[in-house]
This record gives sequence, C-alpha cells and structure tokens, in this order.
Amino acid sequence: MLEIRKLNFKKEDFILKNIDLYLKKNEYFVLLGPTGSSKTTLMKCIAGIYRPSSGKIIKMNRDITGLPPEDRNMGYLPQNYALFPHLNVEENINYGLKIRRAHINNRIKEQYIRLLNLESLLKRKTTYLSGGEQQRVALARALVINPDILLLDEPFSSIDEGFKRNLWLEMKSILKQLKIPVIHITHNLNEASVMGERVGIMLDGEIRRTGNMDSILRAPESPGIARFLGYKNIFQGEIVRKNKDMIEIRAENFSIHQRAGRTAVRDKQVQFCIREEDIKIIKENYPIRKELKNNLFTGKIIDVIFFTNFTTILFKIKRSKAVFDLQVTFPSYIYKRHGLYKGKTIRIALWEPKIILF
Repeated sequence: MLEIRKLNFKKEDFILKNIDLYLKKNEYFVLLGPTGSSKTTLMKCIAGIYRPSSGKIIKMNRDITGLPPEDRNMGYLPQNYALFPHLNVEENINYGLKIRRAHINNRIKEQYIRLLNLESLLKRKTTYLSGGEQQRVALARALVINPDILLLDEPFSSIDEGFKRNLWLEMKSILKQLKIPVIHITHNLNEASVMGERVGIMLDGEIRRTGNMDSILRAPESPGIARFLGYKNIFQGEIVRKNKDMIEIRAENFSIHQRAGRTAVRDKQVQFCIREEDIKIIKENYPIRKELKNNLFTGKIIDVIFFTNFTTILFKIKRSKAVFDLQVTFPSYIYKRHGLYKGKTIRIALWEPKIILF
C-alpha cells in the first residue's frame, strides 16, 4: 500500500535518516517516539507538505515523492486539528473537499457524520466543542475525501487524560470498520499498545525497530530504546567470569548472573537492564523458584512512591555505595500483603529470563 525507501530530510533541528518503512493494506501502524524525534516531520513528508532531500515514497506502486498534497489522496489529521473557528462543524467538514475542488457527495458525508455521531453538532461553531468533539470533526474532514491512507498526528494530545482510553477504543473500532490503512504517531506507550497492530520506534530521526508492541517491550534492542520504553534499571557492566553454564556480570555496586550463550566474550563490556515489574520480592520461609535463585539480593527500602494502581520502591543493596540500586514496581496490594515500609530490610530477586543484555 505504502512504501518509504531510504528517505532523508533536514530542516533546522529536524532530521530524517535513511527511513525505510512499509504500510500494508488495511493496517493500523503506530509510529512511537519521544518529542523531537522527527515523527511529525516524517508524516509531513508522507503527506507532501515537506519535500525529502532524497529517497522515495511509493503509494500503490506509484512514485508520489514529488506530488503536492492535494494529489496524494491522503487524509491528514494534524495535532491541533486545524479547525476554522469562523466556520461551523458542517462547513469545516466540507472544507476538505472544497480545497480539492471535489464534488461534495452528500451520501458519503452523511455516512461519516452518522458514524462519528456529529448530527447534532453540524451548525455549532467549533470553538464551542469539547476536545473529543473537535477530534471527531477533524477526523470527518479527513475521511470525507475517501482517502487511500489516513495520517493521524498525535490525535489524542489535547484530550483530557481521563477520556483518552475510551476514545482510543472508539477510534480504533471506527477505523477498522472503514478498512482504511492508518499511520498514527504518538509519544504515549499505552496509546501505541492499544491502537497499533504494528509499531515502529523512532529516535533521533531514525526508525530503530518495528514489530508488535509486546515483543518490543519484552526485548528492546538497545539501551536507547529501553530508556524510551520506560526501563529504569539499566546498567553498565563487565563480564568477569564465564563457564559453560553461567556468566557473571559486575556492575558498579553489584553483580548479576546470567545463563551462558546470551553474550560472547570474557571481559566484554556490556550493558544490561531489567523491567521494574520483573524484580520480585522474596517472602521469608517460602521456596524460591529457580529463575530467581541466581540473582538474590538483601537490602533496604530507601523510598516508596504510591501511584493509583501500583507502587514503586527504591531498593538499596546491602553494602552498596549508591543512593539506591534498583526500582521495583508491583500492584499496590503487594505493599500491604508483605508488610512493606520505608526503611524495611527485605530480599528481592531478578527474574533471570527477563534480564536483557546489550
């Protein structure tokens, strides 16, 4: 459906470096990356707003790299929705067709108005709409041209946090009904997980990895990806001992053990990480599973951070010189079940199969 080949672009601080990307028929693809990673720059190149310095954009086996936006037949929903305050809802929806000098097909327009539940809002000025209503109007304007591809630039960025989750599911359901391929950009990990059938990670103007969100979360391929995905426990280490079964990696204040075969040479400098959720609290007088036995630590809870549904503790390993060594996160009920408190000495263990080496 869409293929991007070796795309390069530079404008001030926004750079794209050798972008290779494809979008399959009817696929919902999410491009995920931090602010400033050039996600919007890439989308504007696809839409025809920016002209790349090199590379190609192929849509349906046709090179569209040099075509203006109005000749690409792509629906574009910008981050701020770009609605006209002096026009009412219906006039805003019609604008997408007028700018292309296209005939207004009332049957198609009414289909999208019903689908997006806009019937009662058609004569209302957009300044009197909620964020969710404005989003639906902008989406209707993008859809009414019957686009081959829909481009969504941070479509939920102006929506209150409490309403986002329902809107994710609502929009995904609508777009799957329409069977329109979508490229959706966001910096929100949860949004990408819910919306994307396939996800790309973009850092510093490069697409570093694509795949399903679960596989990317379970096995980030670099420390940079791990940091963006929210890994807090990332360490520099050195392989100091190795036999046929096990290697030992020494970090600044502690050592870990990992099955052999995950990395190569003795004395090799490596980095390793583990998710906060993959560190377990060990109860006294309970058997310890084999996946936890090789990386067992005694230490003290330095601080506790309470969130809505989960709790994070900052854990300092006994005799460590660090302020704290590991962040450990678990469902909130675990805190009371284990009788935890700031200053308590406990044992924790790293789930060995989830230790990731770079």
